[in-house]
Amino acid sequence: MMFFFSKPDVLNLVEHASKSSAHRSSHSLPTLEQKDIQAGLWLVKSKGIHLESSGADTSSPIVYAHGFAPNENMVSGCDFAHFIPLTELHLSSTERNTSDHLSIFYGRDKLSIQWMTPAHLRSCQSVA
Repeated sequence: MMFFFSKPDVLNLVEHASKSSAHRSSHSLPTLEQKDIQAGLWLVKSKGIHLESSGADTSSPIVYAHGFAPNENMVSGCDFAHFIPLTELHLSSTERNTSDHLSIFYGRDKLSIQWMTPAHLRSCQSVA
């Protein structure tokens, strides 16, 4: 499945994670040793599909994927949480100036992340 998130919302989560002095594992995954927890975002499916920061200093805001807030688009299957290190969310200077959304493809054996321009986003949505 492909999920789309607003760039400003994602960058707020990235800032939250990068500024936190401590990080947490997801509530749905086994507890990791504190030294193994790093700055990043969690892609979570529970009551909707959302991203949240791993930062533990303050509560993390939640950013829902477009069309996947609770009660918008029910997704069957088990709940999950997938960790995305901040290093995978790096924006090149071109992407910083032209992209407006983050797309995450989440499949059985694959997770891919891409910053998207408005035109690219429209072409992906028209195919879906």
